[in-house]
Amino acid sequence: MNVSIPCAGRSLSFRSLLPSLVLSLLGALLSLPPAQAQPSSPWTELCAQRLAPDSASPTYPSRSHLRKATPGPSAARLGCADMGRASDARHRTHRRVVHAEGTMMLLEELVEEWTGSAWAIVFRTLRTYEDGLQTELLEQLWTGAAWANNFRSLDTYEDRLLTESVGQFWDDTAWANSSRDLFAYEDGFQTENVFQSWDGSAWVNNVRLFDTYEEGLLGEGLVQVWTGTAWENNTRSLFTYEDGTLLLLEELGEAWTGSAWENGIRSLFTYEDGLLGEGVAQVWTGTAWENSTRAFRTYEDGFATEITLQIWDDSAWANNVRILDTYEGGLLTETVSQVWDDSAWANSARNLIAYEDGLETERVIQDWDGSAWVNNIRVRSTYGNSTAAEDGPTTPRARLAAYPNPTRGALTVALEMPMAGALRLAVYDLLGRRVAEQPERTLPAGAHELPLDLSALPTGVYVVRASGAVEATQRTTVTR
Repeated sequence: MNVSIPCAGRSLSFRSLLPSLVLSLLGALLSLPPAQAQPSSPWTELCAQRLAPDSASPTYPSRSHLRKATPGPSAARLGCADMGRASDARHRTHRRVVHAEGTMMLLEELVEEWTGSAWAIVFRTLRTYEDGLQTELLEQLWTGAAWANNFRSLDTYEDRLLTESVGQFWDDTAWANSSRDLFAYEDGFQTENVFQSWDGSAWVNNVRLFDTYEEGLLGEGLVQVWTGTAWENNTRSLFTYEDGTLLLLEELGEAWTGSAWENGIRSLFTYEDGLLGEGVAQVWTGTAWENSTRAFRTYEDGFATEITLQIWDDSAWANNVRILDTYEGGLLTETVSQVWDDSAWANSARNLIAYEDGLETERVIQDWDGSAWVNNIRVRSTYGNSTAAEDGPTTPRARLAAYPNPTRGALTVALEMPMAGALRLAVYDLLGRRVAEQPERTLPAGAHELPLDLSALPTGVYVVRASGAVEATQRTTVTR
């Protein structure tokens, strides 16, 4: 089968997606927590992958990557491997910038390029918030003397749910509309997303997405394209889970022929002790499923420290790309990508990540020149309270530690109160939803160790947040 998928003025086929599918499968295992209610797919990260399309080098945040990721379809569902805004925010929560009220917010990302002797500014993104919700993302380019506007997105919310996101480009004198996303919800779940483009005078339909849920789990994702007069089926994804769990076992991608649905791509996932171990992507030949790519994880203390991607060569799996991750205190500090050179693994690129109070403040991307690591890109992030000037002094930050990390359920939260006051403890998943909390209490100044029971939570990555007299956050992993 070779079903064409319209995208940005051109057509793609399921087969044409295979080069990107290779790296997107790896991207899924890179980004997917062991289990979550809205699962990743092996091609979800086609537009937000941590690897460059034609290399094994992790990308730095390009201008399109730094734009806000709106909730939308996977790239394969749209059939467009370079439509950055189409990447699925459910698996890009680190760029979605969803905040619990009162948390420190990402205000600026400054991207610099290594000239050979010094860092040179390239561009930056600035974020504006209202009531903890991102309302504007502004991208500016550095001209060498001043900042020049380039792109912005304007977001509108109802009941704290994103209902509209408008993308605009700067035309040297004013902002010009470019694209718009409209969102609809049912019981808090996003059920519809309409992509529109600006034709100079009005918004024109492009793509529409329908998501159907069963017992809180995404069951079907339907993609339709606008023909000019009506919506027409295009592709769909069907999701299958392990009974009684949140573990995604299969995502089946199908294409509409005009009269029926036909197989296209499928992804199969296996787990061990609740942790995602392997993902296999296959394509439909017309008569049978054919292996395409495979990615599998190796864990230490609940953290994925090695992720290997292999390609099917018609008779066996062949090594292709490997990612080695290093953690300190539960935080990812180094990511090394390597490529297979027929006999051994060879370095390709690495990310060095620095933090302050658990927040990523610097990421340096380096390339391997054959004998040493060479600087390439640096991204520096600044955080703060965007409404501090209106609301008065910022709530004091406190250092918070959570152990053991990872935990099987029983967690101890250690923090020091610089002053007496009220304190609340809450736990959020990577979608920003509060999944556990403790009643507010008043604590005296000094060091405290507070027990927190996470035994009811599924395996995955969570954020523990202390609020009230002090503010602090810490990421923790729940394993089984």
